[in-house]
Amino acid sequence: MDSCQDTRIRYKQVLLSAKRLQYATSKQQEQTRKQFCKENNEPFVAKKFTYKSQKLSNGETILEALSRSRYLLYKYPQNWSETQRERAVALFEYYPEIEKSYKLCCKFRAWYSKENVGRSVDAMRAELRLWYSEVEKENVLEMENFSSLVERHEGLILNYFVNGDTNAIAETMNSKNTANDNSEQRHKKQRVFLA
Repeated sequence: MDSCQDTRIRYKQVLLSAKRLQYATSKQQEQTRKQFCKENNEPFVAKKFTYKSQKLSNGETILEALSRSRYLLYKYPQNWSETQRERAVALFEYYPEIEKSYKLCCKFRAWYSKENVGRSVDAMRAELRLWYSEVEKENVLEMENFSSLVERHEGLILNYFVNGDTNAIAETMNSKNTANDNSEQRHKKQRVFLA
């Protein structure tokens, strides 16, 4: 899901950069105009900077839609509110790459769901290979990076489907051990300090 969000953020950053450049240009023009007014003894009235942005079919600016679509990209389409549905339609219409990224993310999430635990690892591998080829075909950089990560850890990921076991227990034990080690180190430092 981070990769899907990264696609959205990439477009948002492009717009924010364009807005910043427009502001810098406007500021420079105002400075020039102010100097001109001063040289010609004319009154100078500053103009407020306004960023003109195209509106999408749902009435939001592109920047608003990119900002407000964060949470809808975490949900499946059937869980969207009506407002989120309208926003998604408008956003995907304008940015088909975000839609591609979102659909690839949803497919991976469906593949990785616990309902698939116990299925044949070979069948799961075959479905994963199809997903890899879809990612390659869609050519979305962020999803290609995620696909590469999955491919590098494919064996570990496929092991999940054997019994549905994850390494959560090991991670919990590691975090407890780390917390205990840190606590012991703090007590040793306090004893040394007191001595």
